Parts: sequence; structure tokens; C-alpha cells
Amino acid sequence: KRKTAKGGYKPTEKTKKIISDRLKEKWANGEVKPRAKKKLDPNYVNPRKGVKQSEETKQKIRDALKAKWEDPAYREKMLQANTKNKAPQNRKQISETLKKKWED
Repeated sequence: KRKTAKGGYKPTEKTKKIISDRLKEKWANGEVKPRAKKKLDPNYVNPRKGVKQSEETKQKIRDALKAKWEDPAYREKMLQANTKNKAPQNRKQISETLKKKWED
């Protein structure tokens, strides 16, 4: 059976092989380009950008975060993550990097 439970289509191994071979051929000819990584694409816009959240949603987020921060394991994990860049050697490296950047 090639139909999935949700009514989709599951290709046979033969079909998969044909598709794979054609894509490899197109890739070799330069017809297919690699996908741009979202973070590296200057034209990428987050689909949620500009969408306002209702007060109800904001309150739900506040409540969820307050509950998370009450959990000792979560609190410790977050505090450790936030102190990583506060170590003296890291601060010095960040400072030097920024000074070089702003020299130009």
C-alpha cells in the first residue's frame, strides 16, 4: 500500500531512485542551487515580524516564564548561560573585537 494514513502518497523505492538520479543530474548541471540559510539571506523576513500579540497572549507568556523561573533546574541553567560572556577573559576578547571593528 502506498497511501499513508492521512491520505498522502508514499513513493516506491524505484520512484525514489528515479527522483534521486534526476536531482543528482540537475545538481551536476547547475540547474539546482543550494537553499540559502535563513540567517545568511539578507532578504529573509521572519513571517511573525510586525504581528502584535494581544494582552491576553502577553499575560500567558509572562505567567509561563514566571513559572519556569521558579524551577531551580531551569533557573540554574539560565544563570549559567547568561554568565558565560561575563567571565573576564570573554569580556576582554569581546572588548578587543569591538575595538578593532570600530577602528575602521
